[in-house]
Amino acid sequence: MNTLRLAAILGFMAVLFGAMGAHALKTRVDPAIFSFFQTAERLHWAHTLALFGVGLLQLQRPQWQLRNTVMAFCGGIVLFCGSLYALCGVAVLTGHNTLMLLRESPWFSLVHLTPMGGMVLLAGWALLTWRLFKH
Repeated sequence: MNTLRLAAILGFMAVLFGAMGAHALKTRVDPAIFSFFQTAERLHWAHTLALFGVGLLQLQRPQWQLRNTVMAFCGGIVLFCGSLYALCGVAVLTGHNTLMLLRESPWFSLVHLTPMGGMVLLAGWALLTWRLFKH
């Protein structure tokens, strides 16, 4: 899939999740859980914009192989942001709306995907940096 199209889809999703969080989540969970959502939203946006930049770079330098960078950014968004979004959704749906209650939920294990997603995002930045220094 074209990287710019992918960035547009991820941008749409970031706005959608942001609106849902601002209107449906903020009043239903405690601030600690809402901070998970804010972190996911911030990194979702940052990497969507980075993906947009990579898409523009691909148009200018089609000979550069940036597919791995694109896959790392997308995978990182899914793992990092997706696990935090899911955790917040579980908090609302199950009524575990405080961090103490959420930690008792079997769904809290989703949080183990978050650092893996962070590592994948870092790999994307490392791949992009390597490509920029290589040329």
